Amino acid sequence: MDGKVYVCPGNAQDILVVGDGRIQRRIPLERHIEQYGAFAGAWRIGDCLFLIPMQSPAIVRYDTRSDKVDYIKGYNDVFVNCTNGIWRVGGSCVWKGFLLLASPVDDRILAIDGNTGKAGLLVTGVEMSGGCLSLIPEGGYLWMLPFSGRKVTRWDPQSGKARVYDRLPEGFRCRELPRGHESAERPFSGIAFGRGHVYLSPFWGNMFVRLDRETGETEEWRPPFPVPDKERNGYFVVGSRGVFLPESESGTCHYFSGFDRRLYDVDPDEGAYREIAVDFHREELSAHAAGFSEESEWMQYACAESAFNSLEEPYQTTLVYPCTVSDSVLAEGLAAREALVLTAPAGILEVTRAEGEKVGKGQQIALVYRDSQAQADQAVIAELQMEIELLEYAIAQGGNLESAARLDEDVLQALVALRSSYAQGSYNQLRDQVLAVKSSVLKRGYTYGEGLASGDLTARLRQLKEELAVLTRQSALATVRVSAPVPGVFSGLVDGYETVLTPSSILELDPAGYRAVIPEGDLSGVGRMVYGTGWSFVALMRSEDARRLQEGGPVRLRFQTGLDRDLTVTVEHISAEDGGRRVVVFSSEKYLNLTTLLRRQNAQIIFDSHDGIRVPRSAVRVGTQEIMDENGQPLLDSQGNPKTQSVTGVYCLWGDTARLKPVTVLWQEDEYILVAPDEEALSAFSSERTREGRRLRAGDQVITAAAEVYDGKVIQ
Repeated sequence: MDGKVYVCPGNAQDILVVGDGRIQRRIPLERHIEQYGAFAGAWRIGDCLFLIPMQSPAIVRYDTRSDKVDYIKGYNDVFVNCTNGIWRVGGSCVWKGFLLLASPVDDRILAIDGNTGKAGLLVTGVEMSGGCLSLIPEGGYLWMLPFSGRKVTRWDPQSGKARVYDRLPEGFRCRELPRGHESAERPFSGIAFGRGHVYLSPFWGNMFVRLDRETGETEEWRPPFPVPDKERNGYFVVGSRGVFLPESESGTCHYFSGFDRRLYDVDPDEGAYREIAVDFHREELSAHAAGFSEESEWMQYACAESAFNSLEEPYQTTLVYPCTVSDSVLAEGLAAREALVLTAPAGILEVTRAEGEKVGKGQQIALVYRDSQAQADQAVIAELQMEIELLEYAIAQGGNLESAARLDEDVLQALVALRSSYAQGSYNQLRDQVLAVKSSVLKRGYTYGEGLASGDLTARLRQLKEELAVLTRQSALATVRVSAPVPGVFSGLVDGYETVLTPSSILELDPAGYRAVIPEGDLSGVGRMVYGTGWSFVALMRSEDARRLQEGGPVRLRFQTGLDRDLTVTVEHISAEDGGRRVVVFSSEKYLNLTTLLRRQNAQIIFDSHDGIRVPRSAVRVGTQEIMDENGQPLLDSQGNPKTQSVTGVYCLWGDTARLKPVTVLWQEDEYILVAPDEEALSAFSSERTREGRRLRAGDQVITAAAEVYDGKVIQ
């Protein structure tokens, strides 16, 4: 502003004005506290600066033109909360000339006019919102990330309407940093806006999440840039995994990774990124370092530790673990298959087939009832049919012990199947499994437990058949049966792509045609029959990635959602290039019944993968190793010295000594290297026990930093 930099305080009680490389002046503020945490942040609106208080009692408004300082008091309770000694400040942003400050505990928002400083209170109307940790504008909307809970909210302040997104992917959870305790707070830190999706970066959450604005569906998003699992060591303590920053001028967004202090420019829709180099001049930083005792005004005799004022750590170690690294690219695509949409007349619909169930031609898929009475009659018919089946079984048995044992086993197996499905969260066959349990128990009771004679069972059977015949005639005109026109796999999802995306039509797509694909079919169907023996996946890829594929060749696909396994598919077709992109069609003859719900998906195209042990880059060293004879004794050279060979390896703690374990490098990334034991180097040891002691294993404690280390050095 006017060639000057205004440095707003966090703990201090004044604003610095910096110009021409020096502090020109200090703008004093009312002094209220003598401890940490006076202010939580600052915003600029036009010529005015607003300081957001935490422990300070008022919002500070400084007009840089008039050099006037105003204090907006009486509103801190809206956006500041202190519970059990933990201070929380809600999210804030500038929106259409207003400073908005959200509550960290409820749905209130304080709005301050940037020109006049007048304040007013707004509410979103979202019950149990969990408060607001981050407030991010997008056009006319405001996105609110919760302080606690799972409700991500998109709010339109002008209409007052709010939409809540709270269906997070399975397995999402939060762990407090840096201690790692399980928590329900601070799931997300920031948002990146894509064309049809928004991308949520984790604060304490365990995954990035991609959210569809329209449908509300969410899925785990695997970022293309490296994301460490933890801090480098105890000196790099952070309270958040990282954060998406506001969009850059290029239309992409920035992501700052807290664990390794790296900054990336990211296009989440394309899965592309580049690292932005952050350079520091060590001499300049050292010259301005505060020193052990100069960290704050109120702790002048404390030793505040920093990168320049610290105790030397002679050794750093970490545990290594197995890892699979894939040479892959991420692509967005659409699943295609041969499908017929099933129609039915108006009425009460009851689908009688599970998702992905195989159905023969002419077999029943659904029933349509004229009214609720017809639906109730059908339920009675089903009960009568089951009871008739049980009675016929009981009459046919002779009461032998083998039959009793078989019935007991049927009851047990039905209960086990039901329990297993419940534990796995698989409810596709739940209705049938419940009926199987009921049927097994009743069959056992009719046959052995009711004390009924054979004549009694026969009379009861005759009566039930008469009742069934009457009820069937009455309900015949009130119930319509929907049957499969072709054999195939049933799916209850109809999305309009059935006639647009077929395995034959996608072979004609080029990049422009792919982008123009939209659903056109009827969405009112009761389901669809997927027929044929295979399915396809059409993806838009960068030309340089597509060139690594060969038509007719195999490749592996890994869908981010919908299927929990890698699929080996065939590259069926690669289109001509258009604008640096190509359409690639993959086909498969497997898992048709498991892919009926897949349509628009993100998939990793895996060219190659490696299994090994992940070790930090700093742990891999080149050392020397003595060469042994067949008796385990060192071989000597002409001068009587032990012969040695140079090996690549890692030093591991072996008791209280460092032991070099030879490795071969399989894969390299910026922060880590994937390795495997070097069998050739291990063969220099004739003893099997010695070889195994030198073999790197998952769980070994490797030395990542040391002032001096060599094979056999005592570590204290």
